[in-house]
Amino acid sequence: FIGESMGGYLAFDIAQTLFLRLKRQVSAILLISVGNADNISGDMKFLLNLPKKDFENLIVNKIFNNNNPWKEFDKDTQNYFMELLRQDMQVLSTFRSRYIEPLPSLLMVSNGISDTHCYNNNTKIFWSKKVSKEFLYFSFLGDHIITIEHMPKIKKKFLSFIK
Repeated sequence: FIGESMGGYLAFDIAQTLFLRLKRQVSAILLISVGNADNISGDMKFLLNLPKKDFENLIVNKIFNNNNPWKEFDKDTQNYFMELLRQDMQVLSTFRSRYIEPLPSLLMVSNGISDTHCYNNNTKIFWSKKVSKEFLYFSFLGDHIITIEHMPKIKKKFLSFIK
């Protein structure tokens, strides 16, 4: 399984569901640009309980430092992006990985060193406890969203890790 950012949490959650419900083991998982889900989950629950207008103001003012990334779009498009963000947060608020025993899978987590949200020791510790087999934390020069030049390095490291 492979997942990036929000997709990383989903990939891990699906791997857990397959193992817990169907007893099907995912042999290896690669997560790219994922943070510590314990911290994220609590933050998301707080944000989701805010009234819609307060939620939008907090997202723009606190998270994006008053620099609305969608400001060049019309109001309908801005509302659409905000609703997508709210839906992502809803999924993250129910993330189950912290509630079960470690998965019997190989796990590699790869984060960009400029991504201050994901690249930290707490993230490394969090994910290392989620599997009972080998764990590898691999960093790359970059930010949260990987670019095409990062993929060959991450792929090469992952393939050598799972052999």
